[in-house]
Amino acid sequence: MSNVVCPVCGSSNVRSLPEVRKVSASNGEMFDAHIHHDICDECHFEGDFSDRNEQLILDQRKAFEATAYRRVIDSLAAQGMKMAAVERSVGLPARTIARWKKDGGSSAGLALLSIINVCPWMLKVSSANYDRQVADQVMLGACSDAMDRIKSSLSSFHGQDSGWVAKADLPSGGMMVSRNFGLIYVSKSPLTNTPAPNAQKFGKDEIEEALSVESANVFVPVGARG
Repeated sequence: MSNVVCPVCGSSNVRSLPEVRKVSASNGEMFDAHIHHDICDECHFEGDFSDRNEQLILDQRKAFEATAYRRVIDSLAAQGMKMAAVERSVGLPARTIARWKKDGGSSAGLALLSIINVCPWMLKVSSANYDRQVADQVMLGACSDAMDRIKSSLSSFHGQDSGWVAKADLPSGGMMVSRNFGLIYVSKSPLTNTPAPNAQKFGKDEIEEALSVESANVFVPVGARG
């Protein structure tokens, strides 16, 4: 029993049960938010009768993001970035990042630093006053570096006889497969992406046999030769 009233039937015969909900922070990390789930024992209506969960989630997100700030800033430093240079590049007042690390900051600030953490090349774009030509050149260079990292992580596997020379598992659950000096993305589980129309020339059945998976979704080949 609680002092919460059911918004449907007006009964105060309401139970408020604890509930844990997965919530995303501004940097993409997930955390457990502890909220309440109300149940009316008269009409069996369920929900957040007193509209308190939204504020509970906001308060817990703020506390979680204060610690996330420190993790992201430490990651930037580990990449060799100087915080003063980052501040100048994106137009932040001096020592803003130091203050964020100590006391936390807004969700927007955490999102900004998280983007820089994942895409550090964005600083080159901002330093060039967001010039489109510079952005295109920097982005192409970043793509090339990413492909080199993927290629260097490829490990040989048993599909060599069929022409599939290497693969690398990806965090997304898919993998990069190398054949004829080209790279193809293969997913072991259904995704929302639409398979490229010309992907069949790489042999869907052959992929499934070589990778020992029941169903393979072949996506846009990167630099592959037909």
